[in-house]
Amino acid sequence: MIPWRRRRRASPWAGRDVSALVPVPRVASRPRDDGHLELLLPRFRSGPAARWLQPRLRPDRAHIRVRLDALGSFVWRQLDGRTPVGAVAARFAAAFPDEPDGTARVWAFLETAYREGLLELREAAGGPADGAAEGV
Repeated sequence: MIPWRRRRRASPWAGRDVSALVPVPRVASRPRDDGHLELLLPRFRSGPAARWLQPRLRPDRAHIRVRLDALGSFVWRQLDGRTPVGAVAARFAAAFPDEPDGTARVWAFLETAYREGLLELREAAGGPADGAAEGV
């Protein structure tokens, strides 16, 4: 294997029913002038820099801004900490009927956001206590 090309780790949700997971945002967002959202990621997230330097940065320099397109903005607005992935995907399909395979697109967005530390994925209240779910 080429040293700079690493294999992607398998998703921890492979073979599971992800529609019952509840996405919970971990970063703030704000609207842009064009109606879409931008996510505000702290410039320093861990270690001494996060504790000592991050609070002292000027407000315009304290965050890295990630601009979302119309589809990403729609999905991010649905994340209230109570709505499961299945409901978000259904709303997405209703709002964007021309988008092919909207459920897969929603899940790809949420899984990427999870890997980047932008959100948490929790089991829905009343779901399986051990975290095991049925296959997709």
